[in-house]
Amino acid sequence: IRNGSTADSQLIGRFCGQALPSPIFPHFNQLYLRFKSDFSAARDGFDATWTSSPHGCGGILYGDHGSFSSPEYPGSYPNNTHCEWSVKAPRGHVVTITFAQISIDDPGDCQNNFLKLYDGPDTSSPPVGPYCGV
Repeated sequence: IRNGSTADSQLIGRFCGQALPSPIFPHFNQLYLRFKSDFSAARDGFDATWTSSPHGCGGILYGDHGSFSSPEYPGSYPNNTHCEWSVKAPRGHVVTITFAQISIDDPGDCQNNFLKLYDGPDTSSPPVGPYCGV
C-alpha cells in the first residue's frame, strides 16, 4: 500500500499472511494498492473497506477486533484535530473498547480537548465520557 496514486509513491506497508493490519491513514486524498500472487498456492484473498474524511482520520472499522489511535500516535496529535470512528462488530457480538494509554491535553473540564464514546451507532446514542487529561 502506497501513500499516493502511483507505484512510485511512498510505501506505507506490505501485508501478507493472516494478521490484520491496523487501519491505514495516509496523509493524502489518494491511496495506491497492489495485489500480487504467484503460481505456488492460492488462499481466500482479502476483504477491505475504505472511507474518506476531510479530517484525515476516522472512518468505519469492521470486524471482531482491531485497533486505532489518534493521528501521529505515539507522537503528539496535531492542533485542531477532529476524528470520528464508527466501530461495527459482527451480529451477535458486543463492542468493548480498552485503552492502552490516553493523554489528552485539557485544563480538566474536558470542554475543548476530549474523547467521547457513544453507546450505539451515532452521536444520538447515549454518551460515555468525555475523557481528557493525562
